[in-house]
Amino acid sequence: MQRPTAILVLGMHRSGTSALTRVLNLCGVDLGAHLLPPAADNNESGFWEHADAVDLHERLLFQLGRSWSDARSLPSGWLQSPAAATAAQRIAALITDQFTGSPLWAVKDPRLCRFVPLWTQALAAAGIGVKVVFALRHPDEVIASLSRRDGIVAHEAGLLLLDHFFEAALATVGHPRCVVTFQALMDDWRGCVARIARELDIELAPDAEATAEIERFLDRSARNHHAADEASALDESLNGRIYRLARESVDSAEFWRGVAALGDIWHLYNNDMLPYIDELLNLLAARDAAEQRAPDGIRTDKDATLPALAQLQFRLISGLRDGVGRLGQASADLGAMVRTGTEASLSAASDIAATVNELRSSLPLVRDRLEGLAEQASALSAMAAQQQEQLGAALVQTEQLRLHAEVATARGEVRLEAFAANSDERLQQLAEITDKAAVAREQIVLAQIEALAARLDAMAAQQQQRDEARWSQRLRRLFSRK
Repeated sequence: MQRPTAILVLGMHRSGTSALTRVLNLCGVDLGAHLLPPAADNNESGFWEHADAVDLHERLLFQLGRSWSDARSLPSGWLQSPAAATAAQRIAALITDQFTGSPLWAVKDPRLCRFVPLWTQALAAAGIGVKVVFALRHPDEVIASLSRRDGIVAHEAGLLLLDHFFEAALATVGHPRCVVTFQALMDDWRGCVARIARELDIELAPDAEATAEIERFLDRSARNHHAADEASALDESLNGRIYRLARESVDSAEFWRGVAALGDIWHLYNNDMLPYIDELLNLLAARDAAEQRAPDGIRTDKDATLPALAQLQFRLISGLRDGVGRLGQASADLGAMVRTGTEASLSAASDIAATVNELRSSLPLVRDRLEGLAEQASALSAMAAQQQEQLGAALVQTEQLRLHAEVATARGEVRLEAFAANSDERLQQLAEITDKAAVAREQIVLAQIEALAARLDAMAAQQQQRDEARWSQRLRRLFSRK
C-alpha cells in the first residue's frame, strides 16, 4: 500500500497561499472539511484553511505569548512546552478525523510557517510522508496588502516576511520542497502545477471541469496590489533578493542553493543583533497586552489599532533591525509630534525619551557587537587581499603555462615537419633498396634456372651415353652369336 502524503503549503500572509492551495485542491489534493468561510474585503474567494488548524495555531501562539503579527522569535524551547504537547495532540486528532484514507492531502495556514517542526513530528508519528510547497510574492505587494488590511507599517511587515520564510525554510531542510511565485501562478498556472508535480513526485491531473474552474477562480481583476515584476523594481533587501531568486531560478534546487548563501546573512542578523531587539519588542508586547482584551481567552490583533506612540516605538526598534539609517525617520516623526504642542504629543515624547534612554543603555552591547563585526570585516578584507594576491600569482602561472604550451607546440610542429621530411627520404631509400633486391632476386633466379638447365643437359647427355653403350653391348652380343 502506498504511503499517504501530506503537503504543507507555506508562505507569509497575503503571499498567494490561498490561490495556490485552491488550485492544488482542484487538481485532486484533499483539504478536508470544516474550512474557514470567505471574508468580505479580505479573501472573497476563500482562505482554503482548515478551521481547526487555524484555531490550534492561534491558541498555541497565545499560550506562547505571541500573535501572528509578532515579529519576535518564538520562546526558547517552545517545542518542548506543555502548550506544544497539547497542540500536537490536536494535530494528531485532526489527521485521524479528517484525512484517514486520503492518499494525498494538504494543510495551509500562514501561521504554519512558525510551527513546521510540530507538524513534521506529528506526521512522522502517523506514518505520513511530508512534502512542501512555498508560495512567494513580490515583497512590495505583500507589504502593501498588510498595510491596507491590518495597518502594519512597512518595516514591521518586512521583518514578519523574513521570519515566516526563514523559520519555515530551516525547518523543512531534508524534505522534498518546491517554490512557486504568485506571479507565475497567475501567468501560467499549468506550468506551476507541472513543476510542483515533477519536483514533489506527485500526480496532479485536473480534468476539463477542474481546468475551467481554475481559470474562473484565478480572477486577475481581483488583485488589489501589483508591483512591477522586474529586476529594476526589486531592491537589494533580503526580501528582495529572496524573491529575485524565486523568480529567476530554473528549478527549486537552484533556488535553495541561493537561499543557503542568504541564510548565512540571516543567521548573522538573528544571532548577533536580533536578541537585543527582541528584548525591546518584549516591552512593546507587554504594553499592547495591557491594552487589548480578547474573547474566550484568545488574543487577536486583526481589529486592534496601534496608537501613534506604539507605531513610533516599533519604527524606532525596527530601525535597528533594518539599518541604523531608518532611525532618522523615527526622529523626524517624533519632532513632528512635539511641534504639535498637544498633551498627547508631549506624553508620547516622554515615553519615547524613556525608550531612547533604554536604547542608550543597550548601546554598549551593540557597540561591542559592531566592533566585533568590524574586526570580522577587517579579517575578511585581509583574507580577500590575500586571495587577490594568490589569484594574481595564479594568473601569472597560467600565463607562463600558456607561453610554455605555445613554445612546446611550435617545437612540436618543427619536429613534425622534420620527421615528415626524414620519413619521405627513408621511404625513397627503402623503395630503392626494394628495387635492387628485386633485381638481385631476378638475377639469382635466372642463374639458378641456367644452372638447372645445364644439369638437365648433362643428365640427358649421360643418359644418351648409357643408352648408346647398352645398344653397343646388345649389337656385340648379337654378332658374337652368329
